Amino acid sequence: MRLQRSLERFSVCRYTFLFLNEYILNHRIVNDNEHVFFTNNLLINIVIDKRILYLSFSTTTKPEVAADTALYFNNLKDVIIVISASFMIEDGIKIIQGAQAFEKTEKLIIKKSIEEYQRQIDYTNILISEHGFEC
Repeated sequence: MRLQRSLERFSVCRYTFLFLNEYILNHRIVNDNEHVFFTNNLLINIVIDKRILYLSFSTTTKPEVAADTALYFNNLKDVIIVISASFMIEDGIKIIQGAQAFEKTEKLIIKKSIEEYQRQIDYTNILISEHGFEC
């Protein structure tokens, strides 16, 4: 009921639902005036009375996706769009923002790359050293 009243007060919420219809993971009502939407790559905070839409992109979001999303919301009339600091979610619950999020993302990418390289080396060693069976 609170969400429906808020939607009637500010069409941006309805517009956001259309955009996030397939992507939305979570929606949280902070109060009657503020809604937060989470997706894999985007956090949207809507302040209804001030008509402000805060967009915060994940550190792993590709620049072209972020640009397309920002342009999509830029079409809204009488709404202030603010691009906030990028974020990452650590351990499924903790949100880290800004430079620290980029540092942790870079370390995670390096770690996963090393693990993938090691997996490929192990697989190659198995193929070279193991004796095959006759068909």
